[in-house]
Amino acid sequence: MAYVKNGQLVSGVDGNFGEIGHTVIKNDSDYQCPVCHQYGCVENEISGLAISRKASDLLNRPVTTREAITMYLEHEDETIHTMVEEVIKLTQQLCINIFSVFNIYHIVLGGGVTQSALPYKEAITNYVSQTPFNTKIVRFKLTLAILKQMY
Repeated sequence: MAYVKNGQLVSGVDGNFGEIGHTVIKNDSDYQCPVCHQYGCVENEISGLAISRKASDLLNRPVTTREAITMYLEHEDETIHTMVEEVIKLTQQLCINIFSVFNIYHIVLGGGVTQSALPYKEAITNYVSQTPFNTKIVRFKLTLAILKQMY
Protein backbone atom coordinates (compact mmCIF):
# COMPACT_ATOMS: atom_id res chain seq x y z
CA MET A 1 0.00 0.00 0.00
CA ALA A 2 1.20 3.50 -0.67
CA TYR A 3 -0.01 6.53 1.25
CA VAL A 4 -0.02 9.80 -0.63
CA LYS A 5 -0.73 13.11 1.10
CA ASN A 6 -0.87 16.39 -0.81
CA GLY A 7 0.63 14.65 -3.82
CA GLN A 8 3.65 13.37 -1.87
CA LEU A 9 4.43 9.77 -0.98
CA VAL A 10 4.60 9.22 2.78
CA SER A 11 7.11 6.44 3.34
CA GLY A 12 7.63 6.24 7.10
CA VAL A 13 10.87 5.80 9.05
CA ASP A 14 11.98 2.64 7.23
CA GLY A 15 10.10 3.16 3.98
CA ASN A 16 7.44 0.67 5.01
CA PHE A 17 4.59 3.01 6.03
CA GLY A 18 1.14 1.61 5.37
CA GLU A 19 2.26 -1.90 4.43
CA ILE A 20 -0.93 -3.82 5.05
CA GLY A 21 -0.11 -6.89 2.96
CA HIS A 22 1.10 -8.79 5.98
CA THR A 23 -1.40 -7.57 8.55
CA VAL A 24 -3.82 -10.25 9.76
CA ILE A 25 -7.40 -10.10 8.46
CA LYS A 26 -8.49 -13.67 9.23
CA ASN A 27 -7.39 -14.87 12.64
CA ASP A 28 -8.74 -18.41 12.21
CA SER A 29 -6.93 -19.09 8.93
CA ASP A 30 -5.35 -22.43 8.14
CA TYR A 31 -2.88 -20.81 5.72
CA GLN A 32 0.52 -19.72 6.99
CA CYS A 33 2.17 -17.07 4.86
CA PRO A 34 5.60 -18.12 3.57
CA VAL A 35 6.81 -14.51 3.78
CA CYS A 36 5.70 -13.20 7.19
CA HIS A 37 4.91 -16.63 8.73
CA GLN A 38 1.61 -15.36 10.12
CA TYR A 39 -1.73 -17.04 9.61
CA GLY A 40 -4.40 -15.01 7.85
CA CYS A 41 -2.44 -12.06 6.47
CA VAL A 42 -3.92 -9.97 3.65
CA GLU A 43 -1.54 -11.31 1.01
CA ASN A 44 -2.20 -14.90 1.99
CA GLU A 45 -6.00 -14.53 2.15
CA ILE A 46 -7.22 -12.25 -0.66
CA SER A 47 -4.54 -12.07 -3.36
CA GLY A 48 -4.78 -13.82 -6.70
CA LEU A 49 -2.27 -16.41 -5.51
CA ALA A 50 -4.39 -16.98 -2.42
CA ILE A 51 -7.48 -17.59 -4.55
CA SER A 52 -5.57 -20.09 -6.70
CA ARG A 53 -4.11 -21.89 -3.67
CA LYS A 54 -7.44 -22.08 -1.86
CA ALA A 55 -9.28 -23.31 -4.97
CA SER A 56 -6.58 -25.93 -5.58
CA ASP A 57 -6.92 -27.15 -1.99
CA LEU A 58 -10.71 -27.29 -2.25
CA LEU A 59 -10.74 -29.20 -5.53
CA ASN A 60 -7.63 -31.32 -4.85
CA ARG A 61 -6.06 -30.32 -8.15
CA PRO A 62 -4.18 -27.33 -9.56
CA VAL A 63 -6.54 -24.41 -10.24
CA THR A 64 -5.47 -21.06 -11.66
CA THR A 65 -6.87 -17.82 -10.33
CA ARG A 66 -8.59 -17.21 -13.65
CA GLU A 67 -10.24 -20.65 -13.54
CA ALA A 68 -11.41 -20.13 -9.94
CA ILE A 69 -12.90 -16.75 -10.80
CA THR A 70 -14.66 -18.21 -13.85
CA MET A 71 -16.06 -21.01 -11.67
CA TYR A 72 -17.31 -18.38 -9.22
CA LEU A 73 -18.92 -16.22 -11.88
CA GLU A 74 -20.59 -19.21 -13.53
CA HIS A 75 -21.60 -20.83 -10.20
CA GLU A 76 -19.88 -24.06 -11.23
CA ASP A 77 -18.88 -25.17 -7.74
CA GLU A 78 -20.47 -24.16 -4.44
CA THR A 79 -17.24 -24.50 -2.43
CA ILE A 80 -15.41 -22.20 -4.84
CA HIS A 81 -18.32 -19.75 -4.74
CA THR A 82 -18.25 -19.68 -0.93
CA MET A 83 -14.47 -19.22 -0.89
CA VAL A 84 -14.53 -16.30 -3.34
CA GLU A 85 -17.42 -14.70 -1.42
CA GLU A 86 -15.21 -14.84 1.67
CA VAL A 87 -12.34 -13.21 -0.26
CA ILE A 88 -14.68 -10.38 -1.29
CA LYS A 89 -15.99 -10.01 2.29
CA LEU A 90 -12.43 -9.86 3.68
CA THR A 91 -11.59 -7.20 1.08
CA GLN A 92 -14.65 -5.20 2.12
CA GLN A 93 -13.60 -5.37 5.76
CA LEU A 94 -10.03 -4.43 4.85
CA CYS A 95 -11.25 -1.26 3.14
CA ILE A 96 -13.23 -0.24 6.24
CA ASN A 97 -10.14 -0.94 8.37
CA ILE A 98 -8.03 1.24 6.08
CA PHE A 99 -10.61 4.02 6.37
CA SER A 100 -10.65 3.68 10.16
CA VAL A 101 -6.87 3.66 10.61
CA PHE A 102 -5.87 6.27 8.04
CA ASN A 103 -9.05 8.41 7.99
CA ILE A 104 -9.06 8.60 4.20
CA TYR A 105 -11.84 8.76 1.65
CA HIS A 106 -10.13 7.42 -1.46
CA ILE A 107 -8.76 3.89 -1.67
CA VAL A 108 -7.05 2.47 -4.75
CA LEU A 109 -6.99 -1.32 -4.91
CA GLY A 110 -4.25 -2.88 -7.00
CA GLY A 111 -3.11 -6.34 -7.91
CA GLY A 112 -3.96 -8.48 -10.88
CA VAL A 113 -7.08 -9.99 -9.32
CA THR A 114 -8.72 -6.56 -9.13
CA GLN A 115 -8.60 -6.51 -12.93
CA SER A 116 -10.84 -9.59 -13.07
CA ALA A 117 -14.60 -9.65 -13.47
CA LEU A 118 -15.09 -10.06 -9.72
CA PRO A 119 -17.52 -7.41 -8.43
CA TYR A 120 -15.02 -5.72 -6.10
CA LYS A 121 -16.07 -2.13 -6.69
CA GLU A 122 -19.81 -2.76 -6.36
CA ALA A 123 -19.46 -5.09 -3.39
CA ILE A 124 -17.15 -2.75 -1.46
CA THR A 125 -19.20 0.36 -2.22
CA ASN A 126 -22.39 -1.41 -1.06
CA TYR A 127 -20.64 -2.66 2.07
CA VAL A 128 -19.38 0.82 2.95
CA SER A 129 -22.86 2.30 2.50
CA GLN A 130 -24.23 -0.15 5.09
CA THR A 131 -21.66 0.50 7.82
CA PRO A 132 -22.12 2.76 10.84
CA PHE A 133 -19.44 4.97 9.26
CA ASN A 134 -21.81 5.64 6.35
CA THR A 135 -22.49 9.25 7.34
CA LYS A 136 -18.77 9.92 7.70
CA ILE A 137 -17.74 8.36 4.41
CA VAL A 138 -20.28 9.78 2.02
CA ARG A 139 -17.31 10.97 -0.01
CA PHE A 140 -15.82 7.46 -0.11
CA LYS A 141 -14.27 6.63 -3.46
CA LEU A 142 -12.86 3.29 -4.56
CA THR A 143 -10.64 3.00 -7.60
CA LEU A 144 -9.32 -0.21 -9.11
CA ALA A 145 -5.78 0.43 -10.31
CA ILE A 146 -5.11 -0.18 -13.98
CA LEU A 147 -2.11 -2.47 -14.01
CA LYS A 148 -0.44 -4.51 -16.68
CA GLN A 149 -0.45 -7.59 -14.46
CA MET A 150 -3.53 -9.69 -14.98
CA TYR A 151 -4.90 -12.44 -12.84
